[in-house]
Amino acid sequence: MDEIAQYLGHTHTRITASTYARFRPEHLRKAARVLDFEKQ
Repeated sequence: MDEIAQYLGHTHTRITASTYARFRPEHLRKAARVLDFEKQ
């Protein structure tokens, strides 16, 4: 998040995290497992 915040010009990483954290792979991992389970 620190690097992304710097790249985007955000003064605080909390701005970056609140806006972009939902795009982190870990955020959707549980949903992906649920969907994968339902395909079986």
